[in-house]
Amino acid sequence: MKRPAQHETDASGSRLLREVFEGFGWAVNKIEHDYGIDFDVQIFRDHEATGEWFKIQLKSSEEPSYSAGGTFISQQLDLPHAKHFAVEICEPVFIVLADVQSRRVFWHAPQLDVALKQAVGRATLAAGLTVRVPVANELPGDLPGFLTALQQIRIVLGAVSVMRVPVGDFVSAVVNQGDRDKCINDFQEKIDGLKFGKLQGLFVSGKLDEAEKLASQIVGNEDSSIESRFSAILFEERIHLRQYRGTDLPQSEFHRIPLITALRLRSVTRHGPPALKFYSLIAMKAAELELLTFRDVGLFMNWRVHVERADPVMAIGSYIELAESAHLVTKKYNQCLRLARYAARSPHLWALASALARIVQGLALFFIHLERTGQPGVVDAYFNSVLGLCRLAAQAAEWNAEESTELASVITAAMLLFRTKPKEVEEFTHAFLKRIQDPELKKTMEEIVDRNRRRAGGEHLPGDIPATAAQAVQNMATAIGINLLDPADPAAALVRLGIEDADPGRALAHCERTFISVGPPPSQLHAHLSRLLKLPSIGSKVLHCDLHEYAVEGPSLDEVLKLFKSKYCQNCRDRCPRPADWQYSDDWQMAENARHHEYMARYVKRRW
Repeated sequence: MKRPAQHETDASGSRLLREVFEGFGWAVNKIEHDYGIDFDVQIFRDHEATGEWFKIQLKSSEEPSYSAGGTFISQQLDLPHAKHFAVEICEPVFIVLADVQSRRVFWHAPQLDVALKQAVGRATLAAGLTVRVPVANELPGDLPGFLTALQQIRIVLGAVSVMRVPVGDFVSAVVNQGDRDKCINDFQEKIDGLKFGKLQGLFVSGKLDEAEKLASQIVGNEDSSIESRFSAILFEERIHLRQYRGTDLPQSEFHRIPLITALRLRSVTRHGPPALKFYSLIAMKAAELELLTFRDVGLFMNWRVHVERADPVMAIGSYIELAESAHLVTKKYNQCLRLARYAARSPHLWALASALARIVQGLALFFIHLERTGQPGVVDAYFNSVLGLCRLAAQAAEWNAEESTELASVITAAMLLFRTKPKEVEEFTHAFLKRIQDPELKKTMEEIVDRNRRRAGGEHLPGDIPATAAQAVQNMATAIGINLLDPADPAAALVRLGIEDADPGRALAHCERTFISVGPPPSQLHAHLSRLLKLPSIGSKVLHCDLHEYAVEGPSLDEVLKLFKSKYCQNCRDRCPRPADWQYSDDWQMAENARHHEYMARYVKRRW
């Protein structure tokens, strides 16, 4: 009688399996009577039992079905076995493939295979199912991956077991084990962990309002740990920064978000772990620095405008303010550096990578002032200092359990300096990009770095929001202390009106015979703000018809247009709308001013 070839193959596969697992010092026990299970394996460490067991279904073959690219092996399973392995069995189980011809052994964890579980739910009894086993899952080389999968299976099975138990039985069992408070805290941590997973999904899918609501629930839950509430506040910051993109709020509100976050972090960590207290303190100083540098940019723009438009009195006043601003920025940055030096010697450095990156982010705008005022030596000194901070933050990231995420935050901060010294920043980011372990995050960061490099080279990329003249005025107004969101501030109301009326195209589109001029300022406040911000549209606007020499004057262009149309245009047979593609521009206005010189002389004479 001849022995079947498959029996020989199975025997060879069994020997290979034993060779691998017994090579780890583990006990491999053949199971003679079990449904779809071939072996029990007990894990030993230094000849001591660890209490860990798992089961194996062995599939041996002379010619496994390798994919064309050689990256995975296809293995057929009938539906009952697939359902048993993926869904029913309450102990860890692995499918092990033995390629007896090449003496290679591969593993697959069906209890972690989401696609297999979904397929089991859809399949009919007669259907066969196929699993793909990555060739990267080869033993003995991939022992770390195998042990990680075993741990994840234990977690999944434990969660399933808890969910299946009636609430009353669960509470009774936990109470009888004692230390109820610790159990409550432990479960709350795991519940919050699940919520953070959901948070990330909502954030990635753009459901920001839902994400914000969920994060707020974690922050407001007194049963949640300080660490969970701390993380939820940081997640809310990410949400608020993303939400800002869809608004027309002044840029000052964007730069105020980190300060609001830092204040909340300080509050929640008042009685928390030292590492988180240190983080929140650095975040606070970095946020204060960012607001000072944002104000400095606005003051710098004010000064440049007055210099370029030959207003020496205002230029001198602006320069004095700008010099004082630079002093305040330097003073605050030195405070941040002192904290960074403490961090470098602190046992809590591992937790401070992204906090240190906030200092870099806080100072980045200051380089606009430094570079455009022609101070190369000063620029070099600041740049070298900030790049040193980046290196310290990267070192901290490498000591953190969330190394890849923390390195990503450091690289993102460093890219803010790319325009200042592209070569040095590129060398830094290239060195630390290689150290990111998470392949998806690494790919994302490589794309971000590439986009920043191209953007710094002057390329306009899809999704970029170009800076506008309105934003420049908003920044200048914020720099001199005007809160554009204060409904009770008359100065803020005038600036908002001036920004809205800076482009009067909407008042000129209805007829080619219309043009616009600036009237005398209605008040001292109008005159002061108009000169301070170089924004004539803050003052009075006059809408003219050069054919019939009509004119209507007022502070609000929309009100002027409404009155002008009702008084002169409704029954005018000479009205001729401008072409649909016509757009207002400063050049157009300058040409109109020159063309209407004589007309305006007559108008002024009549007016006075």
